[in-house]
Amino acid sequence: MIVRIALPIITLLAAALRFWKLGEWSFWTDEALTVLDARRFPHIFRINPIPYAAVKLSTALFGEGEWSARLIPALFGIASVPLIYLIASRIFNRRAGLISSLLLAALPWHLFWSQNARSYSFALFWSLACAGCFYLAFERDSLALLICSLLSYLALVGSHLLSGALILGFVLYLILLWRLPIGRPKGLRRRNLLVFLSPFALACLSGAYPPVFRFITSGWGHNIWARSPLYILMTLGWGVTLPVAALSIYALLKTPGELNRGLIFSLCYAGAPLIFFLIGSLFQNVAGYYLFFTVPAYLMLAGYVCDRLWGKVGPLLLAIALLDMAAWDYLYFAKENGGRPMWREALELVRSEMEEGDAVVASVPGPVRYYLPEAKFVKAEDLMRGRAGLEGVRRAWFVLDESNLNVIDPRGEFRRWVGEVARFKARFSVYSRGADRSITVFLAPSPPGRYRPN
Repeated sequence: MIVRIALPIITLLAAALRFWKLGEWSFWTDEALTVLDARRFPHIFRINPIPYAAVKLSTALFGEGEWSARLIPALFGIASVPLIYLIASRIFNRRAGLISSLLLAALPWHLFWSQNARSYSFALFWSLACAGCFYLAFERDSLALLICSLLSYLALVGSHLLSGALILGFVLYLILLWRLPIGRPKGLRRRNLLVFLSPFALACLSGAYPPVFRFITSGWGHNIWARSPLYILMTLGWGVTLPVAALSIYALLKTPGELNRGLIFSLCYAGAPLIFFLIGSLFQNVAGYYLFFTVPAYLMLAGYVCDRLWGKVGPLLLAIALLDMAAWDYLYFAKENGGRPMWREALELVRSEMEEGDAVVASVPGPVRYYLPEAKFVKAEDLMRGRAGLEGVRRAWFVLDESNLNVIDPRGEFRRWVGEVARFKARFSVYSRGADRSITVFLAPSPPGRYRPN
């Protein structure tokens, strides 16, 4: 009876949060690029086709804009809330399931990606569906659930290719079933292992084919955004929130005395992809938010710990976690502009005063090409490296994104040069997640010539 009342209320809470101001925030760089590429989808095919297909569909139905582009990701974010209840209640129990769903509904990281025209809310949903079907397939010896897990895995990889690292958690779990004294589920037999693992063996073989390998690995390698393992851990800890991270660590430390298959599976779900990405970050550019698909595991572990301690400090731990999330949600809506730079507002200012022969200099092309497609665009980094100039330009608008320039212009030389050759017009201030994401607009009333660092 409690579930019939509580779960719909939690789901409605998730929906209210994810639809609130859904179309108010400007597109940030990656969203703008997604929408631009979705216009040409499927003629231009990306390795993560599902988000492009979703944006293509929703903008075709409701017109192109911030609200419509984010609609389907928001719906998948909402649907993930009852789904995590269904999975966690079967891996653990109903109370752990309700706690997990409540934490997901309030989680600011999930709120952000649910209001994003990107792949990550899809990846979390399909990761959760895949993991739940996999675990229950072996518990119940169900071939149908095993096939559902495989289909969900295909959708997961189609949402975000690197989320395919989820398979490492499954493989580790299967190995531990043979090694740990936790009992073996009745579905742990040769038929099910062959059905589930054979497609992955074939996929590995196909990856050796040069055109397939080049397609999969396009864009790999270190770049100026390369993150360290510590940065990835900090991003993940911030993303799941510190109280949830602490509860997950508690579950890990308590595991030797409370061995059970559900707990071991959740730890494998969370831990194996994390270890893989931490090692991979030494050779490849890995962002902490690539691990977003593992978030359900941390929330289920937190739900498990709160449930186990319910007669002692469980309700207090849950209240602390929810209060922390509520504070971040308030900042997200009231102070942080949805975690996005104000590209739309800045480029509307440029459009209102732009004249023929003007050029726009910015650190990233996506927002300029979306909000100001008629402008001549010059990439700031190309100007800094001498790969482009401003010859033949009547006036130059500089639209400076602090979060990007802090990486490509760490000593501020380019920004000082802009301050010398151009006049300040406006600053659109946004501080989010501890970083300055403000955009400053300058206008050079005459051609500034080539960039010359001080």
